[in-house]
Order: sequence, then structure tokens, then C-alpha cells
Amino acid sequence: KDVTVLERILELTPTNRLRRSNKVFYKNRFVKYPFENDLYSLDPDEREYCLKEFLSNPYEHYPAHTMLQFFLKTFGEGITKLYLQPYNEKIWKFDPAFMDTQMVERIPKPPPEDVVASAKGVPTEGYLHQLYFHYPVHGGIQQLITNLLTRTQQKTEVMTGLVIENIFHEHGIWHVVTNRGTFSASELINCMPLHELLHCLDVPPHVRCACDSLKYNSLHIVVLQCSQDNLGDNFAVYIPDKSALFHRVSKINFLGSNYCRPGGGSTVLAE
Repeated sequence: KDVTVLERILELTPTNRLRRSNKVFYKNRFVKYPFENDLYSLDPDEREYCLKEFLSNPYEHYPAHTMLQFFLKTFGEGITKLYLQPYNEKIWKFDPAFMDTQMVERIPKPPPEDVVASAKGVPTEGYLHQLYFHYPVHGGIQQLITNLLTRTQQKTEVMTGLVIENIFHEHGIWHVVTNRGTFSASELINCMPLHELLHCLDVPPHVRCACDSLKYNSLHIVVLQCSQDNLGDNFAVYIPDKSALFHRVSKINFLGSNYCRPGGGSTVLAE
């Protein structure tokens, strides 16, 4: 959303500007993402259920303290039960009734006229701030990092391949002990996962115990080279069906001509 930040990023490398073309794969059919903007693609009974519960929503006036409450308050029971609840249960491996709203409070409330129009078969767009995105012409996202590193090397030293063995604070100064010596600074910015950071710090046992009790999910991304292309002009496809192992597939060919392998087919990331 921040145009200034976007411009600074786009200065780093040539990019393709792409229009989002994402779908939800629901009951063997493609429903345009976001789900509430393509209710017409549902069976008539489900379409009516989603629209009725959205327009006459008993949860609308209640405060939302959990992810599930937010979905019910914002989208109604139909859209929540058919898509949002099963999809989020699948990706988080946790009941959204016991999760807070950190991950969803940035989601805009869909205008009623858009949802009504989508149920009538009139195309509408949701999440307009995500409608277009940029991707490097070649080299993938790594091009941003590589070019940023080139620009910053005049004023900074970037060291890779270090093993951090210990971090301690003494007399107002941080000391980082590594396999290539000790570095000292008045400020540190941590980018490590929290449970990795605590291995380097001398913390009380109850802090380490609290960290060890945190819940997290590991994400596996598998690259598939497919002999055929059945995804059409779509980039990402969301799969709420719990019988499918992956929750999203993304077609790399969509990102530009430099991301296509010779011989046709498609390259797909399954998450």
C-alpha cells in the first residue's frame, strides 16, 4: 500500500507488473478469489446460504476476539462455514476459535453491493490493494536481495556463513560471539526465529520453558514439474478440502517468460 516503499523496491531490479488471478478450488470448480466476490460460481443452494447469512448477519454487532468470531462478524455464517473456517483450520492446524485476530484484522470488510453483485454473476474485485503485484523479470525474489546487497556494500559490511554461539549484554553494549570472532554494538536487530535466538542467550529457565511451549507450524514447499497445464491463466489456487495434503498451489509460469521451462507443461509450487 505504501507507494514510496514500493518505488524504492522497484528501483532494485526490473519487474513484471502482474494482475492477480487467483482461484479457490471448491468442490471441483474454480471460484474466484476472494471467495465472497464470486458466489455465482457456487451451487444455487450454497449461493443463497452465503448471501442470506451475509446480508442478515446475527454476528455483525458482536465484538470479535477470535479469528472465527472475526470471520462470522465480517462475512456471515455461510462464507465462513464453506470456505474461511475449513481453509484456516487446514493451514494453521488449529481451531480458529482459539486464535486471536492478529492475522485477520487487516482484511477489509467486503461492501454489501459487491457481494450481492457477485451472487448475481456480475464480476467484482476484492482486496484491491492486492490486485496487482510486481515480480522480478528474471532471477526470482533473490534478485531483490542480490541487488540490495550490491547497493549497500559501499556503506556496510555484510558477513554470511557465521555461526552465532553466544549473545550477551554488558555495560550497555551487546556482544555477539561467533565462530569468526566477537562483534560488539550498541544495538542489535534480531531476524532469527525466537526459539533459535534463545539458544544464544542466557535466559532464566522459565523464559526458555515459555518459548518451548510456543506453537508453530513448519511449511513444506514442493516443486512439481507437470507435463500438462490444467491451471489456465491462474497464479495461485487455494484448496480448502482437507483430503488434499496441500493448501495452495502456485504456477510459476504465470510470473513471466523467464519462468517457463522448454517443452511446455507447467512448474508448480505445492505448499
